[in-house]
Amino acid sequence: MARNAEDLLRLVRELTERGVAVEFVKNKLTFTGGASDPMATLMLTMLAGFAAFERDLIRERLREAISLAKGEGGLQGSQACTEARGSQRATRASARGHSEGRSGSRLWNQP
Repeated sequence: MARNAEDLLRLVRELTERGVAVEFVKNKLTFTGGASDPMATLMLTMLAGFAAFERDLIRERLREAISLAKGEGGLQGSQACTEARGSQRATRASARGHSEGRSGSRLWNQP
């Protein structure tokens, strides 16, 4: 619904100012254009903050994993490039008259 906690709070505020009722069913929070519920506002702020924190942790762990994999030589190009090269080899082999059976499996480095 929103990209970050600040964006979520702004979106809910703008919608309720226009008279739209915003309901978060899973969390049982409802926001209307009338008098706001301070407890619901607190809960929404906390949940948005925890979601942002979790997203930041995921990004940090992903950066660490990528850095570690690069250091160990694990990341050496995208799978799409590898598949495209294999497909080109299979096309050339087919043009030379090889069947798609065993020669195709050898092109893909499979037993």
